[in-house]
Amino acid sequence: MRQWDAEHRVSPKPIPDWSVLAKADIISMSEADVAGDWALIAHIATLANILLVTQSADGAVVFEKGQPRRHFPARQVVEVDPTGAGDVFAAAFTLRYAESRDVGRAVKFAIGAAGVSVTGKGMGGVPGREEMEVFL
Repeated sequence: MRQWDAEHRVSPKPIPDWSVLAKADIISMSEADVAGDWALIAHIATLANILLVTQSADGAVVFEKGQPRRHFPARQVVEVDPTGAGDVFAAAFTLRYAESRDVGRAVKFAIGAAGVSVTGKGMGGVPGREEMEVFL
């Protein structure tokens, strides 16, 4: 959903056929992946059982089939390096969701993990499980 230009700047990359996402049970993306196009996000939400849309320091919006969409606020932290926060969010959500099958609990865990991850530089900011349990 992203591309690099010749100067290595990242920008959204349109997907020609969004229906390919219908094979996914869970989709995790940033609102920046579609340049903030919430009409497109609503369409993508019809394709998967769970759509997680991260919003940087504003938290995340969750679309779950058969449920009203929900917003989960981010914890306020001092950001040092946001690189990889979305990846940390997706991995943390998947881990907690696999354990609990509770979307809300998994999103709160993922938001916490992503929040901690931006407080350090590079991989040094990514929290371990023990650190997350204390943080939460």
